Amino acid sequence: MKKIVPILFLVTVLFSATPLHQLLKLPVLVQHFFEHKQTNKELSFTTFISKHYFNGDDKDADYKRDMQLPFKTLDHSVAMVTNALPVVSNKVSFNPEENSFISHILIDETIVSSQYLSTIWQPPKVC
Repeated sequence: MKKIVPILFLVTVLFSATPLHQLLKLPVLVQHFFEHKQTNKELSFTTFISKHYFNGDDKDADYKRDMQLPFKTLDHSVAMVTNALPVVSNKVSFNPEENSFISHILIDETIVSSQYLSTIWQPPKVC
């Protein structure tokens, strides 16, 4: 019982905050492969994967069915995790007067550092 609770918690977190829940769509992938196999007996699995994942998203007759395949759509659960990260961009510009490269680091000031929040838990100070 002690091992099953952490395992269930880990599985819950992984399937809700990462794209691992897309693996639950694998039966749809197999079923869709056999649907294509019925129309084209010579179709191999690698050709099927190449057509659906590496050749772009052609809006053919079964486009809606194609979008049900795993890893074809971006879910918002992963986007929420990435939005919490600070935005840092390196911008390199050429200054012709000095003949050198200057690097500017831009940091989004709207994100509050976790160190700022830790100052709340300091003991009272005597003046």
